[in-house]
Amino acid sequence: MAEYTAISQKQFWTFRKLSFLYLVFIIFYAFSGDSNYVTRIPRSGQTLNELNQRLILQLNDYQPTGTEDRHYKNLVLEVAVAFDSTRSHFEAMHSKTGFDLAWLKSITYFKNLKKKQWNGLEVRLNEWLQLYPQQARGDLASLLHLAPSDRNGAYVLNLGEGNDFPNGAFPLLLGEMESRFLLEAMRYLKQELRTGTLVNQISVRNLQLLQVLKNSYYLGEKIPFRFYSRDSIQPDVMVNGQPLEGLGQDIFFDYDFSPSASGEYTLQARCGEETITHTFAVVKPRLRFLESKQEIAAYVGIPLELTLDLSEYSRPADFRVVSADAQIDQNGSSLRITAREEGRITLRLMYQGQTADLRTLVALRPPALRVQLRDISGDTVNIANAHCLEAESSSWQVLQFQLIAYKPGEAPVTMKSNTRFFRNEMHRLYQSAPKGTTFVFRNIRLINMNGKTEGSGNPFFYVKS
Repeated sequence: MAEYTAISQKQFWTFRKLSFLYLVFIIFYAFSGDSNYVTRIPRSGQTLNELNQRLILQLNDYQPTGTEDRHYKNLVLEVAVAFDSTRSHFEAMHSKTGFDLAWLKSITYFKNLKKKQWNGLEVRLNEWLQLYPQQARGDLASLLHLAPSDRNGAYVLNLGEGNDFPNGAFPLLLGEMESRFLLEAMRYLKQELRTGTLVNQISVRNLQLLQVLKNSYYLGEKIPFRFYSRDSIQPDVMVNGQPLEGLGQDIFFDYDFSPSASGEYTLQARCGEETITHTFAVVKPRLRFLESKQEIAAYVGIPLELTLDLSEYSRPADFRVVSADAQIDQNGSSLRITAREEGRITLRLMYQGQTADLRTLVALRPPALRVQLRDISGDTVNIANAHCLEAESSSWQVLQFQLIAYKPGEAPVTMKSNTRFFRNEMHRLYQSAPKGTTFVFRNIRLINMNGKTEGSGNPFFYVKS
């Protein structure tokens, strides 16, 4: 039988008071504790970023064994640039708020990212997933928080019900996604993670990079390098063995490099016996559209509206699209393409006066065009006031048409016009016809403004009332 110690009633109430005071103490401690825990989450992402930088350096060192491997490596580096672009977008948004703690705790950033397709990251990851067999894509997408969508088998961001994550958790999530992606890419290339050799290359005592260098740049970008020299000794900086001229102020030294061709480059900075080596890739900008169709087709004389995907470029206004085969009207990232003839349309993406990429579309003979009756001033009218037949598209003109009148209880009457104009005989036919007569316009031939391509118009009818 258990033993008990008897206490007086006074001691009992003393213990009750102490318990209550402990409870009050715990509550006050909870409310007075550090509520800024979310500010530490982005710093946790920096650890993953360090791992990712080492993985990318190792992938840069990988020598492809064939065309397929080379294509895979280049695409992996482009996805890495998309990760970096998304991370930079988060940092810019955080900076715009004045590094406000309340913004880190809110959930607005995730919801906006979902609408904006992660600034192109989803597009890049979908291109990468297409390189894998269909049966493997689902598992890979799940690892990267992507789920199937209704858009032609593409994958979209899926962070769970509501996506109600604080903004401050974004760098940690992004770093984890990039680590999984890079490790899978290394496994595909049958590479293993090296340890212990990269730290000596990028972490030195007297000379270090003050900025996070990207591992892939676009051709035409001016790449800035900044170095810190504790003893105010200007470092010798070379890219692929070619020295760069730098400007120094006190202990800071700035260098700019403008690559003239795509490919892999090696940056080497030396100050005394200390050396930094960094490998990066320069890739050509690509002409991409937000529309996810595999083959985008245009119709002769009918404007095709597309949206350029320029989310990954630092200066999107510098890009222009031109074509010798079509009229191009560009307003920012919005394109309006009007093909002049049937066949192939070659679009050129111009960047700083040079062709950065080519894209070929197909221009087809248009389907049946919509045609309207118009008066002499060009307004749409009914058959009683018709002056001519005009296509809705200004790129087309009616060549000829046929009018058939179906009078109640009588044989049909057929008339033909070898121009676009409504003949006087047709007006008299309409005026003399009884109520209930149906007038059918058919066999409508049109010609494009190029003078070569012909089309047909949609038949239509009027009933006299």
